[in-house]
Amino acid sequence: MQRIFHSRAVPLLALLGTVLLVSSCSRGEERRERGASPPSAWEGRGSAGAEPESAATDAPAEAGSRPAVLTALEGIPEPGSIATLAESPLQGAAVTEEHLERFEEACEAGDYGACSHLGWHGYVVGSVRSTDFPRAMNLFRRACDGGSGLGCSNLGFLHFAGAPVDIDAVTARQLLEQACELDSGLGCSNLGWYIYGMEQGQEPDEARAVELYRRACSLGSGRGCSNLAVHALERGTHEADAEAAAALSRGCGLGLDDACNDLAWYVLLEGRGAAADPPAALRLLEWACAQGQGVSCGTAAGMLLAGEHVERDVDRALDLHGQACDFGNDWSCEQLEAIRGF
Repeated sequence: MQRIFHSRAVPLLALLGTVLLVSSCSRGEERRERGASPPSAWEGRGSAGAEPESAATDAPAEAGSRPAVLTALEGIPEPGSIATLAESPLQGAAVTEEHLERFEEACEAGDYGACSHLGWHGYVVGSVRSTDFPRAMNLFRRACDGGSGLGCSNLGFLHFAGAPVDIDAVTARQLLEQACELDSGLGCSNLGWYIYGMEQGQEPDEARAVELYRRACSLGSGRGCSNLAVHALERGTHEADAEAAAALSRGCGLGLDDACNDLAWYVLLEGRGAAADPPAALRLLEWACAQGQGVSCGTAAGMLLAGEHVERDVDRALDLHGQACDFGNDWSCEQLEAIRGF
């Protein structure tokens, strides 16, 4: 079975069209800047109300049924109803014009977090409205000046990526530092990226980067959690594996597809940081798939086709590959074409 996990520290200069860096990473921050409490930290795992894993089953996970592994490992609360994109910790909620209008109204009313979301989802991603980098930059500047860490982080990203201004690494770093100081998980995570691998003429400072990823994860950045887990898994000690399991659980609960995949693979299949439980891995992936996480759909399909850890089920696998393909997972589209070609 092909492993299609991507939780590796990648350059900050990701393509602007890739929502992974800012949009997906800011789900927890969106909830934070709207006043919702972020999920509890790793120290809260096993707290009152966390139920133990039920008897293993290969039954598909229901869309609204949160896998017990997320609660058992970390105590992440059930997500509330999705009234707006900003209240959703998951990637599955698609941006609509209604979301953008709500952000617009809130921004005009002085909600600087909403200005950040409007700039990114409305004018950088460009999936609903036309891309307009100058307008996005103005919104990010307004948000940053108003005290929104997310606005500072997004503005720093544009300075680093060179759109619509020339690349300015010094300004970018200053903005990311400001974002992190304003308790932006995304800003701390991106600053860690910069310090670890993007700062020209400097040796990578892994210790400082890990410190920033740890802070980012605690502030609700799924990508920060994923990067923290990467470094922990590379250390390979029992304590580091436990931290990786916690970070991946939190990142998955925050809606980061990579984290759900790596939680299923490294923790629930390989048993790093927790007891191996392949059926639970499959349930987790199918739950994440139901939330709109395409990579999780494809990984679950691969497990079912291979039949190495769970009972082989070609029909379920094809259905999951179909969902993954619909979500834009090219690997699953290729698998579907190859299987149907026989």
